[in-house]
Amino acid sequence: SAEAPTEFAVTEFQNIDQVGLVVTGTVMQGVVRTGQYLMVGPLLNHDYKKVRVRSIHTNRTPTKSCTAGIMASLAIPNIPHNQMRPGVMLLAPCVKRVAVVVFDAEIWPIAGSMINPNCEVVVHMGPIRQAARILSFESDQLTNSDQLTNNT
Repeated sequence: SAEAPTEFAVTEFQNIDQVGLVVTGTVMQGVVRTGQYLMVGPLLNHDYKKVRVRSIHTNRTPTKSCTAGIMASLAIPNIPHNQMRPGVMLLAPCVKRVAVVVFDAEIWPIAGSMINPNCEVVVHMGPIRQAARILSFESDQLTNSDQLTNNT
């Protein structure tokens, strides 16, 4: 809804000459507006930094705002390109910000695959994809017929 605090999930980013950092992603909730201040992170140092949205493009067309469900590109100055990574969020300052390193997940292996402890997997959370390592689960291995809640 438009009244919800802004949450924007970044899927790609690039440095554009004479513009600076441009992030592409999806408005998950709320509204993103030109000139709005948001918190970007977690950056590589697990911190969040305040940024101002300089401009917004949807479908290669400049716009003043975009709402939940819309994919957009946002120009956000003053963030070093080497601090960014896919999966960061742009959040309204009032949204609780937490950088997560260890979490529990339900895992459904792809048909024909087998997962063992210490295996690397890709976790999908909405438009965000993140590599993760399986630390442990209750049995020695997991096949596509199993479904467990695991510590990832």
